[in-house]
Amino acid sequence: MRILLILGALVWAAAPAVHQPHPSTAKIEVAGEFYQGDMAGVEDRLTLRSNHTFRYRWREFGNIVDHGHGKVAGRWRLDGSRLVLVERASENTLGFPLEYQVVPWGPRLYLVAENRMLEFCNRVNGGFEPRFLPLGGNDFLRAKDWEKAAPGRPEVDPAWMDFLLSRTVKARVTAVDHATVYLAAVHFEELKPGMSLYTIGKPPLRVLRVLKVSPSLVASSEVGPVEVGEWVTSRALDPDRRFHP
Repeated sequence: MRILLILGALVWAAAPAVHQPHPSTAKIEVAGEFYQGDMAGVEDRLTLRSNHTFRYRWREFGNIVDHGHGKVAGRWRLDGSRLVLVERASENTLGFPLEYQVVPWGPRLYLVAENRMLEFCNRVNGGFEPRFLPLGGNDFLRAKDWEKAAPGRPEVDPAWMDFLLSRTVKARVTAVDHATVYLAAVHFEELKPGMSLYTIGKPPLRVLRVLKVSPSLVASSEVGPVEVGEWVTSRALDPDRRFHP
């Protein structure tokens, strides 16, 4: 049996455990400071005040960016497990996301943009979340929560639970047709289109995106830098935060 995958852009993701129900967000205190950043000088800060107003700031190398979505303010509300931001003024010219999934993970609290839930699950599967630094994540995490342990799996909305793998998947490249890559794996039942796999051993790290799970080979005309015989895995980082050798 084989899996058809296609090369994709690098995304950040960690590994999981037991199935947990999504909690009632009415019992979760979401007011507070949230951060995300690329560890290269860019930092996003979202402040949710207890009076249901919010402020967003985008900083580059410590300076607030005064154009585009560098500053956004308004009011916030919870709609089930969704956080909805209603901007006060038309400062949001570059499309700062206004709807988020509230995702508890043990004592941690993440805010994940609705259109980034697949990438968040990929980062969890890949070992990039839970993060162990204050910045370096692609989703908002409550201030100081990076210091807290994150047991089990994040409590995502039920629609996304099946995108969190219960175990690491490893596969071997059996054929390459331009960027279309065919792989053989023993346990790949949980893989779904859009999930990410990562090359093992041979640098640089390359990322493959599952396009289709199929028992037979399917051709594609895209181009990709992987070779027959290489191994890939759904978890790029081991528990000690090292890339798999």
